[in-house]
Amino acid sequence: MSGIDEKGARPFLGNACVLLSGGMDSTVCLFWALAKFQSVRAVAFDYGQPHRDAELVAAGSLARRHSVPFERVVLADTFASGLLTGVPVHERMPTTAIHRAFVPGRNLVFLSLALARACLWWPDPGAAGACEWCGKTLGEHLDKRDSPLRTPCGGLKSGFVAGMAPAPSAGDITLVMGCTKEDTAGFPDCTEAFLKAADGALSAAVARKVHVAAPYVKSTKTEMLTDASMRFGSSLAEVQASWSCYEGKGPCGKCTACVLRAQAFAAVGLMDLCATPTITGGDVHRDLRLLEGT
Repeated sequence: MSGIDEKGARPFLGNACVLLSGGMDSTVCLFWALAKFQSVRAVAFDYGQPHRDAELVAAGSLARRHSVPFERVVLADTFASGLLTGVPVHERMPTTAIHRAFVPGRNLVFLSLALARACLWWPDPGAAGACEWCGKTLGEHLDKRDSPLRTPCGGLKSGFVAGMAPAPSAGDITLVMGCTKEDTAGFPDCTEAFLKAADGALSAAVARKVHVAAPYVKSTKTEMLTDASMRFGSSLAEVQASWSCYEGKGPCGKCTACVLRAQAFAAVGLMDLCATPTITGGDVHRDLRLLEGT
């Protein structure tokens, strides 16, 4: 698996965590993951975004309808720039310019937190293996509060043999993001260079193989929808009902997310079925309603 631009029909072993925003890009990526991986879960982030309620409703409802385990992670006061300071109206920008909605560090933080969750959901199968140097299990080594990378006998975690564990690919973790070609201009943490760097850094951070997959990073949103209509046609209604607008009371039709969405939908002849969700706030059941979309 390339980890960046894989669109083939070959099913993958292993586990996928989809960073699910509830927008059309991540919605398509959820169906991409469901078609390829043995185990799929989704995570969404509440980081103070203007469209947090609409976005989280869309993400949670979508996951529930398709029986995908879903978690929401709340990030209090983590970010304070870009989109969080106001929703900019869409404008044509030089390819080298940073978009005014860009939130520095956001996707790197999202990937790190998604990986932390994924490691809890899918423990490293290599942990059950035997050390090449002394024959002890990794668990026995860790019980002695040893270094997270080096064992008492001098061996490295990477030296644990897989004879007592599933095939290596079955333990891989793939983090799936909905990045498209349009996003690479203006959002540095949506570029192929960033994704490749994150792939390596995250693998090193947990001493196991982690893939960062953005299956449509080289495709325009129109190309993504065209591909989705051919491969996931029965699920297109979910894409049509997804939420993309940066405004909480949208769709506004003016922000970059709305403009690019409208252009892509028009290009492939899809009707936009997005609607502002009705939310009752101010009571203890609000979080449940957000997740269930009721």
